[in-house]
Amino acid sequence: MVARAAFALLVVGFGVKAALMPLHGWLPSAMVAPTPVSGLLHAVAVVKSGVFGLARVVLFVFGPEAVRDLGVALPLALVAAATMLLAGALALRQDNLKRGVAYSTVSQLSYIVLGLAVLTPRAAFGAVFHVVAHAVMKLTVFLCVGALAVEADVKYVSQVPGVGRRMPVTMAAFGVAAAGLVGLPLVAGFVSKWYLALGSLAGAWPVLAAAFWAAGLLKLLYFWPIVGAAFVPGWADRFPAGPLYATASDARTDGGPQGRLRPVRDVLAPPRPHPGRGRPGRPARGATRAAPLLRPGADRRDGGVRLMVALAAVVPPWTLVFAAAVVVALVPRRVGFAVAVAATALVVPWSLALPSGPLLATTLYGFDVVPFAADDLTRLLGVTFGFIATVDLVYAAGSGASRRQAAFVLAYVGASLGAVFAGDWLTLVVWWELMAVTATLLVWDAGGDAARAGFRYAVYHEVGGVFLAAGVLLQFLRTGTFVFGDGIAGGLPAALAAVGIGLNVGFLGLHVWLVDSYPRPNVATSVVLAGFTTKVGVYALVRAFPGGSRPVAAVGGAMLLFGVTMAILQTDLRRLLTYHIVSQVGYMVAGVAVASPLAAAGGLAHLLNNVLYKSLLFMVAGVLVLRTREERLQRLGGLRREMPLTFLAFAVAALSIAGTPGFNGFVSKGMIFDGVEAAGRPVLWWVLLLGGVGTVVSFAKVGYYAFFHGPADRSVADASPLQAAAMFAIAGVCVLFGVAPDLLFALLPAAGRPPPTLSPRRSSPKRAASWSPAWSRSPSSVDRSRASPPSLTSTRSTTRWGHAPFADWSGSSPAPPTHSTTARRRSSGPSPGWLPTREPPGSASSTPCSVPTSGPTERPASSGRASCS
Repeated sequence: MVARAAFALLVVGFGVKAALMPLHGWLPSAMVAPTPVSGLLHAVAVVKSGVFGLARVVLFVFGPEAVRDLGVALPLALVAAATMLLAGALALRQDNLKRGVAYSTVSQLSYIVLGLAVLTPRAAFGAVFHVVAHAVMKLTVFLCVGALAVEADVKYVSQVPGVGRRMPVTMAAFGVAAAGLVGLPLVAGFVSKWYLALGSLAGAWPVLAAAFWAAGLLKLLYFWPIVGAAFVPGWADRFPAGPLYATASDARTDGGPQGRLRPVRDVLAPPRPHPGRGRPGRPARGATRAAPLLRPGADRRDGGVRLMVALAAVVPPWTLVFAAAVVVALVPRRVGFAVAVAATALVVPWSLALPSGPLLATTLYGFDVVPFAADDLTRLLGVTFGFIATVDLVYAAGSGASRRQAAFVLAYVGASLGAVFAGDWLTLVVWWELMAVTATLLVWDAGGDAARAGFRYAVYHEVGGVFLAAGVLLQFLRTGTFVFGDGIAGGLPAALAAVGIGLNVGFLGLHVWLVDSYPRPNVATSVVLAGFTTKVGVYALVRAFPGGSRPVAAVGGAMLLFGVTMAILQTDLRRLLTYHIVSQVGYMVAGVAVASPLAAAGGLAHLLNNVLYKSLLFMVAGVLVLRTREERLQRLGGLRREMPLTFLAFAVAALSIAGTPGFNGFVSKGMIFDGVEAAGRPVLWWVLLLGGVGTVVSFAKVGYYAFFHGPADRSVADASPLQAAAMFAIAGVCVLFGVAPDLLFALLPAAGRPPPTLSPRRSSPKRAASWSPAWSRSPSSVDRSRASPPSLTSTRSTTRWGHAPFADWSGSSPAPPTHSTTARRRSSGPSPGWLPTREPPGSASSTPCSVPTSGPTERPASSGRASCS
């Protein structure tokens, strides 16, 4: 009783300075102070002394075991969680900028306290990391708010619209810090919150992990509208930029893999060499070994091909795309679009030249990751995205898009490529979130209603990212690795991942963001959006459920029927096409989720085909909107004579999406139909058939009202030369794949169902990860002795679509160094026995805990004590 009372008194004493509710009232009231004073109060001096005192009490004065035995951890965690959520909600009600930021500070401090109360090493590391991360992020925010008040007399959220163009440096720094407070990747806040959530799940505190993510969503709801409202035309920034650049740079760079708090992390878990390498960050031996990949008959002595393959094996394609985005933002418009088109066009041969296997392996946030890997599936997506991005940019140039819009397009394409070429779930989650950010900027660029739709887009995808991250973290706790294995484990991890991925895909009930955001922005933006987000979602679905899933296949059928039904009812052209994205993605989901190699191959073929003809349909819609200023079908009509080129492009796209023989849609839909029938799913087969009938009806309606209904009551110009070039480039490929389907088959993975990229098993100590490349993609069997490197033996069986293009990867890490106990000996309180001690794998250990394959150690979730078994 005495110990509990002492703990409670210490928590109350330090809790006042840490602003735990209901002891927080002094902090919002201190907002009357000048910005430099309030910035120190909120970011460095007073509040950090409070959380530092609580950390000393929990970790050293009492120690984790004593805190757990006394039963005081749960009350402290509940108080911190309540403070975190209530303060975040109160911030939303504030119009005064400084007062709203003050409540945000109260919420962010509770992240630290809650991480300490969880009593797991990863959560403790996240809490300690967040002390410094929050300091630089919140100090940046206060400097920006002070600059707004002094230079622009902006003191309220309602006064923010337009200030971003008047003070761009200030608001850019504010945006970086806000991204960190929300917990977006590549900013310090993501690192601390990732560890806090992982530690909570490892300690069997899933409700607290949910509280972390809910509080992050509240931060998004508060900060993101401020950032979005700021950037409208105005006058230049006059505020000295030095302090803003410094603190914003700290907020950004602390989030990288070489974060400045690595010594803090090393206290809990020292770094160790990555498997097969002498030091962290160096590519695995043999990872850059280049095998000829373009054609079996290519001249292997050709120096140009060898150099191209060697370079492609070490540099991810997205690096060129992001570099082009920077160039485009700085050069004149014409030069910028030329650079953009050249960069995305190079992605096609670059993807084809990639050797199979993990091409770059390193550590990210203390975990083993494979940020760059390739196989037949990633090559398919790389070729698809590179081609469609190229023609999209040509179309955008002919539609009057600005260079800023082109830069946003390149950033969005680069993030999509990063997700596709990721070799592990952690890297994929990072790119997943960056896709949402770049797509939001792309939608925001149009302004007006599109800006509000972009905000809703960001909120929906933040929620989806949370569900996916939760599934990935639970998967890590089960397997000990983020590297792609045999998909996401069943049960709760699979359910959470399915919801997170399903939101990107547009599962029925999770599709609202799609029909809200795609019809609103600039027509060129709609064309770009139609080709990437949902397709990356389908790709992630294949990685998560490589063996298929009956419930997911059923969801695909429901998407198909719902989407086509809603499309028939629409009169807005772009909204109709958006509902058809839902229906056509339903075909893909049904295909890849049915346990049939043929259906899976058809689903992937349909992904490629849909990107083509759906982009073409949005291009046609864009030309109609730009020329007629009308989006309602009933207000169009008789345009086939006025716009013959546009009509011809529409005819090719409509025939393709309807599955007409001689066009690409016929090939992929036929594969899905045959595969579903072979899998014994008659109900799903009839659903697919009904969806096809609805597709024909809806596009007959579009063609009639847009091009045949009545005489044209206006004289309008046809598509511009660049628009026509982009449309007919896609139309030509649609016809080419329809009349010569072997060209389409050559791009598909050799196996009907692509197996996962990497196996987390590690048995060979020094062998680089690799897949066996597929030289032949014919339906016949393949001689594995020629298709695989001699050192690898594929364990996949041969299918009617050829051999599985991946071999099992195995590799193990050297024995990690033993963790130093110096920190424990220096402690003035009880020895925190939960700190990890590293032992070589398989050795008998007398230490409290043994370390898993990645990251700091956790005690088992089922244990009520600090000891580990």
